Parts: sequence; C-alpha cells; structure tokens
Amino acid sequence: MAGRYIKPGRTTSGNVPRITSRPYATGQTFKIGAILIFDGSKNIIEASATPTTAVGIAAEPAGSRPGFNAANSPLVVTGANQEVGVYDANDDTVFSMRGVNGGTDPVVPVQATHVGTKYGAIKDANGIWALNIADTTNLMFEVFDIDIPNNIFFCKFLTSAMVEP
Repeated sequence: MAGRYIKPGRTTSGNVPRITSRPYATGQTFKIGAILIFDGSKNIIEASATPTTAVGIAAEPAGSRPGFNAANSPLVVTGANQEVGVYDANDDTVFSMRGVNGGTDPVVPVQATHVGTKYGAIKDANGIWALNIADTTNLMFEVFDIDIPNNIFFCKFLTSAMVEP
C-alpha cells in the first residue's frame, strides 16, 4: 500500500471534482498527489513538510505535459506549457488517501476512532503524500469516511486549510 497517492475519491454533490490548470514555478519536481500551495508570484509549488493550507492536489507530476522530458531531446520544445492540473481544495471534493502513523504504514482505519477526526499531512521518503494520523496540530484534513478492507481514508480539506485562487 505504501506509495498510494492522494486523489479524488468522490464528491458530496455528485459532480466531477473541480480541476484547474495552473502555472508552476521553475524547478518543481513534485509527483502526482502532491499537496500544492502558491509561491509569492501565485505560481504553484509543493508544500513544506507540515502544511496547514493548500491550493489543492497535483493531478499530474511536474513536467509531465507534452514538450517536457522528450526522449533524446536536450532542447526545449516550443509550445511547452509549464502548467499542472490541480484538484482544487474545496468543500465538495472528498480525497482518497492512505494514512500513516510513524512506523505504521498504512494505518488500518477504524470507524469509531478516525471518522470525524482532523489530521495533518506528511510526505514519505518517496515523495508521496499521505494523511498523518500522528499530526493533530498542523490540521489539513477531516476524515469523512473509510474503507477498512483497502486501508483507505476519505478526507475533505478543512475550510481553514483551503486557499482561494
């Protein structure tokens, strides 16, 4: 289960998750499922180790659009667009993610313990973001539902964690 990235699981409205294309800062190397924030120029960058706010979740890795990382091509390809799809942090999208707690990865979700509880987020050694059961200080998500057999937490961004574009 280690390596499962954060992605939309469902929406409360029944609509598709809201996704926007946003420019990201040069030099970014984030992976799909990364927690993203704005830099001072309103470009997307990956969040720090213990984020408390977010613009959203990366729908694709940095530099993955056409024209980037072309095989056998050291030249910049014209028309390359340095943008990334972002699943916006909002009160409708419910994200699917794994939970970690120190050396326990993944955490087995428990209905009575986890649903309705607020937690932070953490990036593992492989650059994959997850729900951090050990972090009840740097709050980012509230557990909305769980899938016990698959060790999945369904979480929504806290209103205080959502950054308006």
